[in-house]
Amino acid sequence: MAEFSDVPELGQQTVDAISDINVPLLSGFLKAKIPDLVLPLKVKKFASGQSNPTFKITDAKGRAMVVRRKPPGELVSETAHQVDREFRVLSALCNNTTLPVPKVYFLEEDRSVAGAMFYVMDFIEGRIFTDSRLLKVPAQDRREIYISCARTFARMHKVDPRGCGLAGQKGFHKIGDFYPRQLKTWSQIHAAQRTVKYPNGKLVPQIERFDEIVSWLQKNMLKDEVAIVHGDSSLHNVIVHNTEPRIVGILDWELSTIGHPLADLATLLSPFFNNPVAGGALSSSSPALNRGPGFEEHDAVAYMKAYANEAGRSVDGVWGVWDFCMCFSRLKSAVIMQGIAVREARGQASSTFAQAYAAMVPNLNKQAIQYMERGVVSAEGKVKGAGKL
Repeated sequence: MAEFSDVPELGQQTVDAISDINVPLLSGFLKAKIPDLVLPLKVKKFASGQSNPTFKITDAKGRAMVVRRKPPGELVSETAHQVDREFRVLSALCNNTTLPVPKVYFLEEDRSVAGAMFYVMDFIEGRIFTDSRLLKVPAQDRREIYISCARTFARMHKVDPRGCGLAGQKGFHKIGDFYPRQLKTWSQIHAAQRTVKYPNGKLVPQIERFDEIVSWLQKNMLKDEVAIVHGDSSLHNVIVHNTEPRIVGILDWELSTIGHPLADLATLLSPFFNNPVAGGALSSSSPALNRGPGFEEHDAVAYMKAYANEAGRSVDGVWGVWDFCMCFSRLKSAVIMQGIAVREARGQASSTFAQAYAAMVPNLNKQAIQYMERGVVSAEGKVKGAGKL
């Protein structure tokens, strides 16, 4: 059996960045800002990452840092490209908590340096797994990685947004009404995106019954909660230790906000709930769980319990609103993937995987509809889950 440390990953691979950024100009600027960097600097672009182009900077002594930049040019929506928002939340968390986030150095708003606003942070050694199935990872390590993810995000959700200095900063002054605000935001983004066409005149992938799904979510709103929310808490946005199945870094904070913690849990566990039509109680043998190729040995119930135990909440309570959480998660993901299609259509896609992500829109759309139709509404108009643990 392969050892965990032998398992390959693709998330930190880099490609040449000569055509994407002015390396001499950036090198001189970084040297002035961080004097102990030793020239010359080697600049490579990370192959993965869809919203904001990200570059690995290595100096002559091997010190590695990261430059994360907005895409250049006019953008249909700023929501997924708020590198200044990322900088603010990372500054608050790295300076005031023990969460595994990279140290950030500065935010540069002058577009003449790198073509768009950017910030600089430390590079975290480790591995990023882009396939949520973790097919080549030993079974016990697969389990430990997801449990570590669940516990890490639960720890984050227990951080006081005010106590860490995040609440009140630009972009983080709204507290409460998370889901209503999110539905408004993603509806606006969808409206701006849906009419964009490829050069051949074909529309980007469409999201069917969008307004109907939004209306259902509005009518079945969850009780409000307040926490720091990552916004895209997927496996591909965490860094796993090189030799141990534990999380050592959380990345890609452009969608972060102060909101409902279960939104993050739904995003993390979404790969394991791809069969929303099936009802019945949630258990390790539940037909509601994804049992497709590569998912058979995952225990989504254990991952949910690990989160609930760390967060100090009831698993029954989580499952009781799971249809709502998953419906919103799938709808939001569909809009995000549609946005990647828009950037591809406009020549602004930041990675080579844009077409594959854009192709996911119809299936995500279908699942959002299925969760909407699966949700059981009580006499008071609130969502009840299909079963309890």
